Amino acid sequence: MKRIDEYIDMIYKNAHKKDSVKDSKEELRNYLVDLVHEEQKKGYTLDESISTAISNFGQVENLQAELTELKYIKKNLAKWLLVLASIIGIISVLFISSYVVWNNHLSKKIISLEFREMYYPSKQTKIEDNKIKEIVDNQNGGITAVSYKITPLNNVSNSKISYKYPLNVSMDSEGNIQGRTVGERLFIYDSRIDISTRIQETNEELDVTILQLKFTPTFLNLGILLFFLYWILFSIWAIINMNYKRNVNKKWVLLILIFNFLGYWVYKDFTESISKKYSVLFIRLLLSLIGLYILFKGIRIVVNPDRGTNVFLYEFGFQIPAQTNALIIYGLAFSIVGTFFVLFPWLKKK
Repeated sequence: MKRIDEYIDMIYKNAHKKDSVKDSKEELRNYLVDLVHEEQKKGYTLDESISTAISNFGQVENLQAELTELKYIKKNLAKWLLVLASIIGIISVLFISSYVVWNNHLSKKIISLEFREMYYPSKQTKIEDNKIKEIVDNQNGGITAVSYKITPLNNVSNSKISYKYPLNVSMDSEGNIQGRTVGERLFIYDSRIDISTRIQETNEELDVTILQLKFTPTFLNLGILLFFLYWILFSIWAIINMNYKRNVNKKWVLLILIFNFLGYWVYKDFTESISKKYSVLFIRLLLSLIGLYILFKGIRIVVNPDRGTNVFLYEFGFQIPAQTNALIIYGLAFSIVGTFFVLFPWLKKK
């Protein structure tokens, strides 16, 4: 389509010959070709369709002036918007992922590993005070204080703490250790974990209280706020880019506002390489990788070495008792869901 090529060359006549300009010209050509095809479907001839597409797009002189202005905006504003959005996005992801991974998963796993014998105590269980002291001194897993007491089942109210460390840890009105609360700290506080278990073959109960450092809701809310700010900045940058390439329409803007980076990926794919839909391949691969991760977790649950103990596993927000039936049920459920995510994106529709 020689007329379209000449039209585009006139628009970019004064532009620098860079790869970005070449890409923009190619995108504009694809866009105009699509318009021509739409006109041809309405019954117009090729020449009529080209004339309509060019007429609807605008006069060369006006477009050159707009291009110069948009180029200035893109160079001076859009570049820094993208840098700022990227930095804020990375920080927000670090905040949110740290809160979710630590508060909901890692912290609980550490407690179950460090105090495994206290979840299923027996008459022969020996609690090593030196080990507890070492855990607190080294702050393994963010553990800042531990106390425990062994009390008769029929006289729990009159029980006193048998051991606590450190010795200067604060106590509440009920005689339990306490640390820094959410209201006292901005980002990190002492979460209290209570373990109460009957000692096998006895009429006694083991009560353990652990203080462990966790992130406050304020820390999470800050991460969410930063992510929302990133979302807005990236959307503005993407719309500026679309406007520079004169591909702005309501559908693309809505797609980017809803799906953000993925929406811009799809926009770039459909406007730059019509014959190669890389976005579809990317989404398929992403779903398959998520499926493989879920499948891997399911297999790990089924073959878990803590089977038959009183330990709990924490996977995807689920608290799973380490009993044979529970491990098999949860493990198979995760494996089925993971297999579905792996295979479904590649199933061909008839």
